[in-house]
Amino acid sequence: RVICRDLPGDDEDAQARFLHAEVAGLRVMCAYVPNGREVGTEAFAYKLRWLDRLRRYLGDQADPSQPLALVGDFNIAPETRDVHDPDAYAGQVHFHPDEHARLADLCAWGLEDAFRLHHQDAGLYSWWDYRQLGFPKNRGLRIDLILLTASLAEACSDVRIDRDERKGKKPSDHAPVIAELDW
Repeated sequence: RVICRDLPGDDEDAQARFLHAEVAGLRVMCAYVPNGREVGTEAFAYKLRWLDRLRRYLGDQADPSQPLALVGDFNIAPETRDVHDPDAYAGQVHFHPDEHARLADLCAWGLEDAFRLHHQDAGLYSWWDYRQLGFPKNRGLRIDLILLTASLAEACSDVRIDRDERKGKKPSDHAPVIAELDW
């Protein structure tokens, strides 16, 4: 059952970036966070405003005590271990303090990074640039996230990044992130 197809505040011609649905009794929100292009641009400011609207939507439409998954391409690498070269990315799009603050605010609402429940190692990425052999050299970022409320995090038995999907003909620059829920 579809609950909402657009994040409140989106223009009529906005790109499809948000879906809130209920599947088999589980509420799932899927977000495609704007890229932000370059710090200091209107695109970056829009990304931050979009994340603020997402946080307000969570507060208005969901309850952190209930099972909920917020998933998608966040275009934010949460920590240094989620970036192949943290020094090069520091303060840049995908790894900027303002993005980290917005992601921390989402998590403070009551969400946990499902991947980090099962994997603590650095160097595990979900996105690689097509240029300069990013994938073969594992020069990537972990920007595709599965965030779960506590009750759903307890039911999460595994999370993995399917790197094999990135190896096919004409692959996406992202690899799927898959969570197993004993729900």
